[in-house]
Amino acid sequence: MVTQGYTPTLVAASLAISRSSLYYRKQRRGSRADRSYDEQIVVVCGTKPAYGYRRVALWLQRKEGLWVNNKRVLRVMRERGLLVRSPRLRARRKKEWGRVEASEPNQIWQSDMTKIWAGPTAGWAYLVSVIDCCTREIVGWNLSNRCRTEDALAAVEQAVLVRLPAGSREANVTLTTDNGTQFTSSRFLETLAQLGITHRRTAYHHPEGNSYIERFHRSLKEEEVWTAEYRSVEEARNSIARWIEEYNHDRPHRGVGNRTPQEAFLAFARPLADSLIAHGLAVWYDDFALTLGDSLRESIDRGLARSRFGIVILSPHFFEKHWPKQELNGLATREVDGRKVILPIWHNVGFNEVRLFSPTLADRVAVSTDKGLEHVVKRILDAAGAPG
Repeated sequence: MVTQGYTPTLVAASLAISRSSLYYRKQRRGSRADRSYDEQIVVVCGTKPAYGYRRVALWLQRKEGLWVNNKRVLRVMRERGLLVRSPRLRARRKKEWGRVEASEPNQIWQSDMTKIWAGPTAGWAYLVSVIDCCTREIVGWNLSNRCRTEDALAAVEQAVLVRLPAGSREANVTLTTDNGTQFTSSRFLETLAQLGITHRRTAYHHPEGNSYIERFHRSLKEEEVWTAEYRSVEEARNSIARWIEEYNHDRPHRGVGNRTPQEAFLAFARPLADSLIAHGLAVWYDDFALTLGDSLRESIDRGLARSRFGIVILSPHFFEKHWPKQELNGLATREVDGRKVILPIWHNVGFNEVRLFSPTLADRVAVSTDKGLEHVVKRILDAAGAPG
């Protein structure tokens, strides 16, 4: 109306608005979003094309030390067309009785077989994997040209050697499989009976009963197999071995609190401390004693000085680190007068590994975690002279 010759005062009065509103022009605003980490996000999406935005954010935190908000990763992946489309599943009634709940490692395992294309000259290869339902760690696997009973047993036997070096007969492990011919053969069942492993089979047409290993095989194919072109079974075996190593030690998993499966397996000290406290023992544990700003070294020294016994959990992770050995040396100096101070626990290690680390520790009577948390707690209470 102003452009048609009417005065601004008349127009503003007619429309009941201020005169300044007549001169307002909406200005285009640029994006205030932080773009500093966009390229790092894109690089991770390129190397891990099957990762969703949450796992990309976790990978940046763990590997690059970049604490990037999930929403920022989602925005960048949406703008660049990098989002992974989730498959649409048709609704169906779930059989709740098929769900698996494992409260501690080496309680329930699952095993299954899947096909892997190993190239035109080799054809199909067959992968048998064994997963721990508590930690989501792959504890045994075998890739071969044929899908025989001995191939399935090779994966199970590897899992027993890795996870139960002290023996499986008293470990009370349950192995869940489907009803494939390899897993229902008489030889497979007889071998499980000799190993002391309880065999549990899922219902027919009910893959949810074997959900953890089914989901693992899906992740393996999406992130490794379908992105590669193998030319032989050996090449496929080496590539899959590298991916499983990354899956166990580097790949965060939401089902175990955004930890890696190996970290979830090694998280044995906290429930052990909680159980000992519940039985009336006074326990020093760094998660309980440390607060913001405390010195870890000084706190550990105080804990060692005030403790009557020192529980040493010997594991592959323990052997790799330097500072746990310093704690062990501090406990050893307190045994110069003949008092028993060190209470060793073997966690996923055998006699030969302990002997290579410390011959004197290998000579001590120790308790293995293979038999479960309750057994370990009972042995510690007996050693400490506390009522069970």
